[in-house]
Amino acid sequence: MPVRKSLAVVTTASLAVFAAAEVHALTVTNRDSTEHRLRVLEGQGDVETRRVVIPAGGTVRICEQACTIEMENGDIEVFDGDEVVEISDGAFLTQE
Repeated sequence: MPVRKSLAVVTTASLAVFAAAEVHALTVTNRDSTEHRLRVLEGQGDVETRRVVIPAGGTVRICEQACTIEMENGDIEVFDGDEVVEISDGAFLTQE
């Protein structure tokens, strides 16, 4: 019995940590009819750059911390990492 109880506690604790981690990420939904390619810069000092493609109508979770995102048209936005954002008509719209 003690092993099962320990396993249940570990599993529950793991799920709680996972759920908490899921809450803090920049979520971007593409409302446009075409895909968007974003350049994402994350980190301080050693900045990591990566490309993210969001298909038409798609939603992605991008940054867990503060990041800078550049769209194809050159628009640059800085996010804290916990916002919910939409792309509409090629521009970012932050949801309140």
